[in-house]
Amino acid sequence: MYPTQHAALTAGAALPLRLRGWSWRDVALFWATGWLIDVDHYLSYVWRTGDFSPVNAYSFHKARTPRTRGWQFHPRPPNFWPGGHRPFHALSVLLALLLLSRLIPALRPIAWGAVVHRAEDLAWEWFAGKDWPVGALRPEQSDQTGPLPHTAQDALQSTAAG
Repeated sequence: MYPTQHAALTAGAALPLRLRGWSWRDVALFWATGWLIDVDHYLSYVWRTGDFSPVNAYSFHKARTPRTRGWQFHPRPPNFWPGGHRPFHALSVLLALLLLSRLIPALRPIAWGAVVHRAEDLAWEWFAGKDWPVGALRPEQSDQTGPLPHTAQDALQSTAAG
């Protein structure tokens, strides 16, 4: 999913929380975490490439995210340990955040925003039709040890080549 999709879905999930008595601050933290957690995509791109361009990072992410072709059911367990392109999405990180939020109540909206974000990702990964495993590079980009595209044009050329 893209950040815009997460922002819209998490906004819809945040509205009932206000009706349940959450403060506007907590609703805002829940909503912001629901899409800002994707900063791990950017950070992993910078770590792997040394390129700090958000435009290039977003282009790379879009090039490795499959477009749907109908709806199919492909369940798989979420990654338990951090790694790959989305370390903040790991189940162990989310569980640690939830446990920490029990000790520090101010973290609860952040923890639940992250959990809702991951649930949105899982729904997308499990039900969207795709031609290759989620999180993997497209088959024509399967050499993960080689250089990654550094510009939007490189990402588009490598996508169009396949």
